[in-house]
Amino acid sequence: MDGKKLSINLLKITTTSIAIVFLANIFYNSYTDLKSSKIFESHLIILDIIFLSLIYSLSLLFVANNWHKILNFLAKKKLPKFIMWAWVESNIYKYIPGNIANYFVRYYYLRKQGIRDKLILKSFFIEAVFLGISSFIFGAILFIFLGKSLIFNYFQFFNFEFILLSLVIFFIILAYLLKYQFFYFRLFVNLSINYLLFFLCIGFCAFYILNFLLEADISFLIIVAIYSFAWFVGFIIPGAPAGIGIRESLFIILSNGTILEADAILLTFLLRFISICSEILLYLQARYKLKSIYEA
Repeated sequence: MDGKKLSINLLKITTTSIAIVFLANIFYNSYTDLKSSKIFESHLIILDIIFLSLIYSLSLLFVANNWHKILNFLAKKKLPKFIMWAWVESNIYKYIPGNIANYFVRYYYLRKQGIRDKLILKSFFIEAVFLGISSFIFGAILFIFLGKSLIFNYFQFFNFEFILLSLVIFFIILAYLLKYQFFYFRLFVNLSINYLLFFLCIGFCAFYILNFLLEADISFLIIVAIYSFAWFVGFIIPGAPAGIGIRESLFIILSNGTILEADAILLTFLLRFISICSEILLYLQARYKLKSIYEA
């Protein structure tokens, strides 16, 4: 068991180190372009960050609401709505090394509500599976919709046949659920709507930064597709807490040929800064709400 844990930790350290070296190299090679970026000429950058932080905060509430839906589904009853704030508060703890502290925080609040361990663990598993599947499917559908040629022009990491085969397998499974496990199918549809809104909100933040702050002319759907895939790969690859460095590196790799490296690195760093601001804002709000409830 200790050997397995050591191997996982070594894998995390290795992937994180590679990502950091990659980002440092991109930063070094693009330093001249970075200094001359249009974003440093913006006089309203603070207002832009506040606006995008609010949009990003909204996206996180969609994910928190989905976790509440999963709990209701498993418990077969409507649990108090304020439980979703346990997810909101726990989200900040993903920055603690190990990537599991956020689950302990949620576990703590659910146990206070008398919810069984088995149900709690199931909710964590279903959330991870459905969120991972949704991110991949949204990206794949967008690229299929945008056309085969755009996949090769904008997204050279996967080929068209791989994406198409994955979608076929997915819809076969979905058809099975629809016919034999309708309650799971209905759950997936409900969750997918919120997860779609989650990725659209983050995609909008990326689109806004690229088109209005960096003055690049990039399609909204392309950015959502690239970010969905980058989020999915970052989600399944072990690395630094909250995927710091991993997701940024993947976005730059996957957007190769779509945007300049200097714009990509500025975008990823600004998105990470906005996400941290949003998570701190929501954490403070969640702490206030939960404290007033549990200490009332």
